[in-house]
Amino acid sequence: MATNLSKSSLRDDLTCAICCDLFREPVMLSCMHHFCKACISRYWRGTTGPVTCPQCRKEFRSKQFQTNYLVAAMVEKVRSSTSDTYIRNLEKRLSESLENHNARKEDLLCSIRKDKDKMDIIKVGLYKQMQHLTISSLSLVLQQISGFLFLLNIILTPNNKPFHSKGPASLTFDADTAHPSIHVSRDKTVAVECDVMTQPTSNSKRFLQCVNILAAQSFQSGRHYWEVEVGSSPKWDLGVASETVDRHARIKLSPENGYWTLRLRNGEQYWAGTQPWSRLQVASSPQRIGVYLDCDERKVAFYDADDMSLLCLFSKGPRGKVFPFFSPCITEGRQKPHPMKLLHYPSVVLSG
Repeated sequence: MATNLSKSSLRDDLTCAICCDLFREPVMLSCMHHFCKACISRYWRGTTGPVTCPQCRKEFRSKQFQTNYLVAAMVEKVRSSTSDTYIRNLEKRLSESLENHNARKEDLLCSIRKDKDKMDIIKVGLYKQMQHLTISSLSLVLQQISGFLFLLNIILTPNNKPFHSKGPASLTFDADTAHPSIHVSRDKTVAVECDVMTQPTSNSKRFLQCVNILAAQSFQSGRHYWEVEVGSSPKWDLGVASETVDRHARIKLSPENGYWTLRLRNGEQYWAGTQPWSRLQVASSPQRIGVYLDCDERKVAFYDADDMSLLCLFSKGPRGKVFPFFSPCITEGRQKPHPMKLLHYPSVVLSG
């Protein structure tokens, strides 16, 4: 509205008072009024008497005027802005500008929709992660409670005198079962994987494909507990193995193949040797692992021996004769081999 008014006022200012049309060759009199050159010339020719301004009636000595090129340029702009060609060109430019604006607007809306979709995906992922963390935390607490209850049940069971009367079993490694790359200490309590392989003797007891070793002691009945020091080793397997396992083949450590084991990989990933493997949530990295075997109830449990928190429990354990099982695993790269040590403690008689 304001633009239309300003254009109307400008047109009025550029209109000749004689012909009432836009100036054509505008000239300016000494009184500062403007007229068309032809109009003022024709006006002066048709009048007698003194030369005057048609607008303010000021008298002049002679018929003199000055061409105003600035006003002429303004008149041409106003005249061109009101022509059909100018209007069509203006409409075209406005239409193109509107199309560009709408296209830009659509691009922005599309970008906003994509960002919103990404945010929704992130929100869903965060929600699932929160749920997983919550469930994992609860599972860890329940696992620890189950471990304490399981231990309490063992301690309070009246017919469990053998477990009451002594500490962890004093196991020793059976060097005859060791893979050729496993070296055993003289006292048979330390096993470590080495680059230099011993010349294997021909016996059916030895593991030939996997870096495994068994204890010299076997169990077929009763309840038994032993502890193994694993230290800061980034990978190992330990547990129990049936007497009948295939020691000359590379097979998966699972109950179906006669193994009930706990494993560590990459220094922080603990797994139960199930089929398939089950990832365990462990609060801290145990330095000592306790293994509890109940042959009669067919249960195998693994504990963090420092705080006796339950790490893993097999409720359907082995039948028949079994051996404590160990695997220090192959050392990768330039890592220093980490030994596995069987822990021995003096016998302790508990009251009750």
